[in-house]
Amino acid sequence: MFSPRIEPIALFFITLSIGFTQAGDLEVKKKFQIIGQGARGPYFVGEKNLIENSERLSCDSLLLIKNKDYWIDYQRGEVSFSKPLGLEETLQVVYASELIALKKRYFQRELIFNSGSSSSSPQVVENKPSFSNLKIPEPNLNLRLQGNKTVAVQMNSTQNFSLQQSLNLTLAGQVTSDVEIQALLSDQNLPVSSDGNTKRFDELDKLSLALSSSVFDAALGDIQQGGGSAETNQLSGSQLFSYSKRLKGVQSSYNKGNLGVDVAVADSKGRNSSFQFYGEDGKQGPYLLKTGDGKAIVNIIPASEKIWLDGKLLNRGSDYDYSIDYERGFLVFTPKQIITNQSQILVDFEYSNENYATDFFTGRAKVKFNEGKFVLGATVVNEEEDRNSPSSFSLTAEDKLILKQAGDNSNQAYRSGVQYVGENQGSYNKATDSLGKEFYQYTGPNLGVYNVSFSYVGYKQGSYQNNSSGGFIYVYPQNGDYLPVIYLPLPQNQSLLATDLNYAPSENFLIQAEYARSLKDLNTLSNLDENDNAGEALVTGFNFQQKDFNFLNSNWSHLKSQASLRIISDNFAPLGRISPVARQHNWNLPLNLKSGNERSFEISNQISPKDKFSLNFDFGSIKSGGVFSATRENYGITLPFFFSGKIGLNQQKVKINENVFDSTSSLKLNNKRNQTRNQISLQQLIKRVGVNASFEKEENQAATLNISANQTVKKFNFRVSGDNFKGTSLATEFFQRKSSGNSYYGNSTLQIWQNQVSIKNWKQTLNSNLEFTTQISQFPNQKSQRTNLASVRVDISPPSQVTFLELRYLINQSGIAQSNYLKLDSSKGQYNYVDSQYISTSNLNNFSSATLFTKSVHWVFSPYKLNKSQKSFWGSILSVFYTDTYLTLEEHAPQQNFNWSEWFLPWSNLKADSILIKNYSFQQEINFTPLNRRHFFKFRWGNTLFENQLYSTGKISRQENQQALSGNFNLGDNFLLQAEQSWSSKEQDLSGYLNYQVQGQQTGFTLTKRNFVITEISGGSLYAKEKEKINQISSEEIGLKLRLAHSVLNRGRVTIDAKWSEVKFSPKITNAWYLAGGRKAGGNWELNLNLNYKISQNFNYLVTYRSQSNSYFKSKNLFRMELRANF
Repeated sequence: MFSPRIEPIALFFITLSIGFTQAGDLEVKKKFQIIGQGARGPYFVGEKNLIENSERLSCDSLLLIKNKDYWIDYQRGEVSFSKPLGLEETLQVVYASELIALKKRYFQRELIFNSGSSSSSPQVVENKPSFSNLKIPEPNLNLRLQGNKTVAVQMNSTQNFSLQQSLNLTLAGQVTSDVEIQALLSDQNLPVSSDGNTKRFDELDKLSLALSSSVFDAALGDIQQGGGSAETNQLSGSQLFSYSKRLKGVQSSYNKGNLGVDVAVADSKGRNSSFQFYGEDGKQGPYLLKTGDGKAIVNIIPASEKIWLDGKLLNRGSDYDYSIDYERGFLVFTPKQIITNQSQILVDFEYSNENYATDFFTGRAKVKFNEGKFVLGATVVNEEEDRNSPSSFSLTAEDKLILKQAGDNSNQAYRSGVQYVGENQGSYNKATDSLGKEFYQYTGPNLGVYNVSFSYVGYKQGSYQNNSSGGFIYVYPQNGDYLPVIYLPLPQNQSLLATDLNYAPSENFLIQAEYARSLKDLNTLSNLDENDNAGEALVTGFNFQQKDFNFLNSNWSHLKSQASLRIISDNFAPLGRISPVARQHNWNLPLNLKSGNERSFEISNQISPKDKFSLNFDFGSIKSGGVFSATRENYGITLPFFFSGKIGLNQQKVKINENVFDSTSSLKLNNKRNQTRNQISLQQLIKRVGVNASFEKEENQAATLNISANQTVKKFNFRVSGDNFKGTSLATEFFQRKSSGNSYYGNSTLQIWQNQVSIKNWKQTLNSNLEFTTQISQFPNQKSQRTNLASVRVDISPPSQVTFLELRYLINQSGIAQSNYLKLDSSKGQYNYVDSQYISTSNLNNFSSATLFTKSVHWVFSPYKLNKSQKSFWGSILSVFYTDTYLTLEEHAPQQNFNWSEWFLPWSNLKADSILIKNYSFQQEINFTPLNRRHFFKFRWGNTLFENQLYSTGKISRQENQQALSGNFNLGDNFLLQAEQSWSSKEQDLSGYLNYQVQGQQTGFTLTKRNFVITEISGGSLYAKEKEKINQISSEEIGLKLRLAHSVLNRGRVTIDAKWSEVKFSPKITNAWYLAGGRKAGGNWELNLNLNYKISQNFNYLVTYRSQSNSYFKSKNLFRMELRANF
């Protein structure tokens, strides 16, 4: 788990933590975090035997309701939810459990040293309880240990022998009266060492151990280091060390009296990065995240991201603001957040970087003087990639020489991707283009003499393009995105050292100062480009705040003043964001403004004579080298408005002067920009209805040489929201932005109207949420463009549970060409994978806009729960059946004026001639049980359909239908007969021509004989037949099965399952992939033997033997013996 250099340090901190077990009192807490897996559950909360009604479940501070939002099994410690938890969605659980009480010491004989005796030898006193005066001590220690240990022997038909073990362990409670422990250990499928224990920490799949007391905390394993941000006044008192990293290692902290120490040593698997960009009109996503050097990102570390939209921090989740694909680095916004071309999106994240083994160390110490008024601190962080330990590749002497000569330029760290392998051994041949330049031409597997590896070098920066068939084609220089090279990752090292001072002469006044020095080497294998590795930063300021004070013989509400001075050198390299996100918007800073070489000063003041009456005035200046400077003034006043409302007036002036390089004229141009922003806002609460309104006028002036541009932007926002109207909450918001002038945006109008209605547990039956957003964009001499986003969720579940209805709808209607990203079928034709979509390479610009319709319906009807009298005709009918229906539908329709309101009906579809892409699935099941309850019948049918009008050569359509009728017949004398008859059909159509058309049916019988719970024996048969009409190919399958289950001494159970089948084709062929489930002609045999024996309450013995034989392989055998201990 840890690198060899970190293991001794980790062991040292574990040992050190034991010495602090008497550190002080600590309140015991029971908390657990559930991470969603896309299912309703059940999810284990960490402990069993929970105290009833002690739990508290919340999601983003919203409490969940028991028996409505979730159900809980207190004995097992398991929670299930009314709707599936999304992947990586997190819920917080707080609970109390029954704990095991332990005494501090247990002994049979105790050694006692008698100080009054002349003998130095201890006396042995036997611990015999006195039943005449027996006192049971009050328990003061509580521990809860749960888990299992498995040891297994496994051998297969290739005679491979392996000895495997696994361990799952959870521990929670108190190791002493004032020290709490929480531990999780998972060690899966690993070889057992000679002494039966795992010897190395890096063999553990997952390890988490935490000790807490009033003065000492320690954590081992998967830890979260940092977590501070520029928004929360930085991390641990340091203003220049704002970062967050997920690590595997050990961290500890000690705080007692005037001394505080924090230390962490770990392995780092990721790099911090930040990406900011503007959105696009009508495009909610996907947006591809990139690193600071513009490279695409894969494998973002889950839950490491922070996303801001126009300065507002967003929440992850399909029911909140955005969803993210961590593996591919794609970001999609929900209808709650409408994206426009002026939306500023900023993303901080950590992405996986396993090129080199990386060690991470951080330490911080602080000392308090003068009763805590004076605090002196120091912080050090070092993150180093071991250049001698590549993780996923190896470096040759030639590779190291290339890296040494590349310096800090990663674009120069590459070697040729061409390898000569011999005639008909490769996939490429060398050729010459019309310009006389050599290139490598793709020939297909085993048709060339070279194997070539390609690397992505940027849009239109290469000479090759992926042809989506496994190879790369030559498209001439500056026309492709790839080159035949292999880039070598540069090993990096980054360290920071800082000292900080905090002085608080009074409880209302704080003075802060911090100096930091960074060292970042982008290539530790090279001595080139070393002059820009070091950087420095200085931050100082004060914060004054006074509440409820007397001034000029009157009581004042509060007075607040804060100022900061930042001096940051050009090469200073922080680990994370050190500037507040709101700074970008407040100062109207360009997104491409680089941090560093900064001199800035800001002061903010607020004075409030009375409640809801305040005055604000802010001043500031920023200088970045000789290329950028800005000044800012801000004035504001807030006044009370009627009852509980307030009205605000604000004016801001920003002046920017920057020097930019014009690549066309090769001149350095001076660009001046002035912005004036005036705003009036109103907030009013009338009973349970809140009203918010604002109007803002923004005037922008820009001048470069003799060219000037002016733009006036007027923004109006109005929102009304209400909550708690008998379980109903609603909100409506209207936003309008009008731009005028001769700038890039010119004259345009944008209107957004958002509506939300939420009903929760109405009459204990209905839960619903409706969101609808419409966006209208207008440009001169152009037709207005509309985007509609609608999301509907309806859950109906009456207390009688006679029915359950779940409806989900999503509509994304975009009117912008090339802005709606469709997933095209890439199984045939020339396609490129760009920003999560397949686009035909034949014409990249011929891409229509479309509306996406998605809905799902799940309905369960159980009339037998109506408790109607079975004497009536309808009562007898309703009491013997229930039905289950499930439907999903996804359709892409072209932008046109058709009435799609009928689409909200669960059973309706859009018109066939208006569909570009369609995915449809329907499943229906009806269960029928006669009144005598001796027999049971089930009828089910289903249909799946996929259609794609955007196929490269025309339309593609695939459809499957299936019907099945089954029955269970109780024949008496413990005999049970199961019978099933099914019919199926499937076909595929390519551009109006049937590719295949299959009709099939299957019949199966199973007869079972039960002898109470001791013995069960069953046998069955299967006959299946399919016929393909186009190519006149048919298949037949005959099968037999036998099952025997027997109880072993009432402690275990042995089962034997044997299956045999034979597949035949007519005419005789080897196989047809669309018949017989893709199996080849011939016999198939399978034997499974399982023994599960309970040796004692906590020990289980399991034996498994499996043998398989079919047309693909002659024989496969597997034998496994396992011993499992539960505790």
